[in-house]
Amino acid sequence: GMFALQLPFTIQYNGTTYPANSNLWVSVNGFVQVGAVTNPYPAYDGNNSGDMFSSNTALPANIIAPYWGNHNFQTSVAGKASEISWQLFDLAPKRKIVIQWKNLSVNVKGNANDLTSLASFQLILWERQVPTAFNALPGSVNTQNDLDFVYGSFGGNGSVDPSYYNGASIGLKGSNGIYLN
Repeated sequence: GMFALQLPFTIQYNGTTYPANSNLWVSVNGFVQVGAVTNPYPAYDGNNSGDMFSSNTALPANIIAPYWGNHNFQTSVAGKASEISWQLFDLAPKRKIVIQWKNLSVNVKGNANDLTSLASFQLILWERQVPTAFNALPGSVNTQNDLDFVYGSFGGNGSVDPSYYNGASIGLKGSNGIYLN
């Protein structure tokens, strides 16, 4: 599934400005859709990471994918239940949103209860201060990256078959359905 996160500040993505209170849709399958008007589910289940590379405009666009795959939210491993969360850090004009996928069962290969493939990763979106004057001093502008992908532990519950890490997509997909990675 997906949930909506309201942006606490303005971001720019693929040439479009999304003002504060615009939606980001966060998917259990390791991607975020920027600026969608409504939840794309149930018409799209989001578990095919190959959709990242499709120019089919019927598929979701404006995607930020730190680790898009066929993932499952699990609560079966003691002390390692899945979590998908977000938090706002720091003060304007240099805030950041951290979206975290923790202990997901990633790239499930036919058995949704296979818990040996746990993974954790994050997407960080930085607030960007856009200068209002041509001669703005460089020090007055936020020079942080617009977004970061951060990866934590993979295989948190025993030995891991390397095939679990095959089949995920990492990258950016634009509004016209063309991938940017």
